[in-house]
Amino acid sequence: MGNLVTSGGANTYNHLNLPVQITVKNEAGTANKGTIVYTYSASGTKLRKVVTEPGATVNATTTSITTTTFYQGALVYEIPKNKVKKNLGFNYQSLKVEEIF
Repeated sequence: MGNLVTSGGANTYNHLNLPVQITVKNEAGTANKGTIVYTYSASGTKLRKVVTEPGATVNATTTSITTTTFYQGALVYEIPKNKVKKNLGFNYQSLKVEEIF
C-alpha cells in the first residue's frame, strides 16, 4: 500500500507507514488550508485525530476550527473546539489517551 497523496500538501509517516501529519493546501495550492494529525498505539491502532483549519470563515467571521476525535475500540468521541461534551460521566476536555497493553 502506498503513501497518501494530497493536492500539494506535505505528509509525514511513522515507522508503520501510517500518516502522522497531513498538511492540506488550498485549491490553488498556494497556502496551507489546515492540518490533520494522527496518534497511533505501538501496534498501529488509531487513537486520536486532530483536524485544524486556521482562517476558516464561519457566519462571515474568520476563526480557527480545531476538532479532536478519540477512538476507543468501537467508540468514537468527537470534540469541537471550545465545546464540552459530557457522556457517561466523562469530561472530554480532560480526557487523556494512554496506550493500553
